[in-house]
Amino acid sequence: MKCLLPTTASLILAVLMHGDVWGQDSSAPPPEMKALEKLVGTWKVEQENKVPEQGTVTYVLKGQSILSGRFVQQLGSSNNAVKPTQMGMYTYDSNEKNYRYWFFMSSGFFTDFTGTWDESSQTFTFTDWLPRRGGATITQRFLDKNTFVFSMTTKDAGGKVVYQMEGKAVRQK
Repeated sequence: MKCLLPTTASLILAVLMHGDVWGQDSSAPPPEMKALEKLVGTWKVEQENKVPEQGTVTYVLKGQSILSGRFVQQLGSSNNAVKPTQMGMYTYDSNEKNYRYWFFMSSGFFTDFTGTWDESSQTFTFTDWLPRRGGATITQRFLDKNTFVFSMTTKDAGGKVVYQMEGKAVRQK
């Protein structure tokens, strides 16, 4: 009986994790992932914080395609950091027909966004909105294959801007 339990659990897990169970084709990434591939590479980022305090931050983002091309992971660290201090994870949700972006910081902060891609303006727009605490909007607009500009505005539940920044990322590799 003891031997069957781990085997049974492994089989159940394998069935549950199979993409077709969740309604997604498990063979190839959806074509919408092509837009997210723009984020793959090493980027030097300069970010200007505006609210609540002004200041400039420089860091490096390293993006890679993972899990059979179905996700793009970005790890970020300031120029003097040994380990990454932030992580972003992007994908396209074929069931919901939108992009997803999860953001995590070593401080413990995390949030998730849903988004859209506008091919004509080469812009991602991600939103995170919870009525009890407000929400955020992020835009990432590609100027060319090696440069994108971004901005983020976060508002509290009353609509007051509590965080605002903008920046530019330039591909290094």
